[in-house]
Amino acid sequence: EHVSTSTWRIFGLLDLELPQLRAAGDAGPVALAETLDRVMLPLLAFAGLAKESMVRGPGWRLLDIGRRTERALLLLGLLEATVGPPTGAEHRQSLHESVLTACESLVAYRRRFRSDITPAGMATMLLADPTNPRSLAFQLDQLSDDVGGLPAGPARSTQLALVEQARALVAATRWEGDAGTDGPDVHALVLGVRPLVLELTAAVVEAWFAHAPSSRPGAG
Repeated sequence: EHVSTSTWRIFGLLDLELPQLRAAGDAGPVALAETLDRVMLPLLAFAGLAKESMVRGPGWRLLDIGRRTERALLLLGLLEATVGPPTGAEHRQSLHESVLTACESLVAYRRRFRSDITPAGMATMLLADPTNPRSLAFQLDQLSDDVGGLPAGPARSTQLALVEQARALVAATRWEGDAGTDGPDVHALVLGVRPLVLELTAAVVEAWFAHAPSSRPGAG
């Protein structure tokens, strides 16, 4: 009853794509990519409707907490896989350009730094920039606001403490290296922040969601 008619239309479009999405994995990468392209449009529409049309009550905040924690975890995993391992100089630029493109941040990077992509610059853009909606710092700032807007109590205090620990780790990281070419220890930052985000996710689920007992057939 809290969802608008327009939002239900978006859910209907997504529901139509579910059979194709289930079958696309066996049909090959081309079919999967085409199906994901079709799924992307209603997902973007849903994100826009949720942002602009939903009242900022606990339901919306829990929805946004899910979005922010998911984006933070995906970003940390992406950077751990692509920035941490040593990469040959001949491949580094194309790899880092692909990472920034995947994070919708390549144009913003070039506009700000006007140079070749460096590990320090990329880490600053994707981890520390509070004005970049795709950065880790932005997700943590939004999480602080969302968790702070939930009903007061011990659960909220515990969850806010986890967010603040993660924000402190990002704030304490040294971003610029010698001549702006050396990046921070991304692997260490991932190992520090990811457990806190996972713990936050578990704490939110435990505190704010009802847990129905699972029905299992009796033994014997």
